[in-house]
Amino acid sequence: MKPNKFILDVDQTLLNTKAFVEAATADGRSKEACITPDIWNEFRVQDFLYPDVLQWLAEKRKDELEILSAYTPELGPLAKEFQERKVSELRDFVDKITVMTGDKGPYLAEYSDEYNNIFIDDSITHHESALRVAPQVHLLYMDRSTSQGGASIEANAEKLYIPEGITHVRNMADVDRYMEKLGLG
Repeated sequence: MKPNKFILDVDQTLLNTKAFVEAATADGRSKEACITPDIWNEFRVQDFLYPDVLQWLAEKRKDELEILSAYTPELGPLAKEFQERKVSELRDFVDKITVMTGDKGPYLAEYSDEYNNIFIDDSITHHESALRVAPQVHLLYMDRSTSQGGASIEANAEKLYIPEGITHVRNMADVDRYMEKLGLG
């Protein structure tokens, strides 16, 4: 059986970005003022991970886990360094970290089919990009709004357009159930 390779997004997939922004702006700072690498001297990424993330990461082998994180250059000259510093706090859990811009599909296309590649991200846009160029990758759309006391996954699915070939998950337990269903767990 092929080994698994989980390719993980960070914001709104592993990290509750909304909670971080609320905490970082509580003292009156603007959101824009928070896009600085120095903000991570005041806050710890682990304090803003969703409750199921640390245990899930600890249950996986480090060589099974990679981070593929996009930053938005329009957020300013420090956006890349901000993102790199943020994801670096997860280095102990993962084998590789890539910080990039643009669509993630082209990056995913480079993944070998010698692995069961599982891409977990909260962006339908990145999944659609991957659908076009990376057929060897399992695509799991992470919708955290349904895992934190939000509407049920079924109710949310009716509002979302999720293209065929993309599986809707709401937490890391759903990821594990997907893997078990396919016999990859």
